[in-house]
Amino acid sequence: MVKTTIYIPDWLWKKFSMLVIQGKGYRKKKAVIEDLIKDYVQRNGTLPSQVVDRFEAEKDAFQDMRRELLSNQKYRGKFVAVLNNSAVDFDADKIALVKRAYKKYGYAPIYVDKVDQERRHAEILSPELRRK
Repeated sequence: MVKTTIYIPDWLWKKFSMLVIQGKGYRKKKAVIEDLIKDYVQRNGTLPSQVVDRFEAEKDAFQDMRRELLSNQKYRGKFVAVLNNSAVDFDADKIALVKRAYKKYGYAPIYVDKVDQERRHAEILSPELRRK
């Protein structure tokens, strides 16, 4: 499960909250937000297979280089961004790294994971896709 933080103007959140309370009852905002996200995903289809394949290849590349990254003090305990089968950037701050990587490389399938002994679940931090 992914936990995220979003910033919404106070007036919009208050209006949303009142509509949810009126229509669904108290403490149902989470369920309504989940339904909205599911509906959006269903209406907008799936990611093209080449995007998913590229992301999986970057994930595999990270796993292949994990031991090498662990042996290098500058990467150990930090997050690493992998693109085109190479570590392209790293940072202790995951969000700063992702922002920097997307700014430099665009919304490409970039895999980001922490260099440590523990295996982690993959996250797609921004599934945005450029449409031509």
